[in-house]
Amino acid sequence: MAAPASKLSAEQAIIAELQAFAAPYLSSREYADITEVLHAALAALRREKNAEDRICEALAEEGEASGLYEGDPFERIRARYGWKTRFTE
Repeated sequence: MAAPASKLSAEQAIIAELQAFAAPYLSSREYADITEVLHAALAALRREKNAEDRICEALAEEGEASGLYEGDPFERIRARYGWKTRFTE
């Protein structure tokens, strides 16, 4: 059974974008193949996401420590990231 045309075109667009993104890295011989470029890009994305998570957690903890808010203003943020509070009631 053939894939729907919309799925094929989306996959083709992603492949074309990846090839265009990888081309300068491959032509400079910085990476041996497109797989290495993709792995490096994913690793960079993970590092960026982890850094953002650490910043958000630090800001939430700083806000909690300030004591200026009654209740738990960061409950939703902690739940989203699976963080536990360091402060007890």
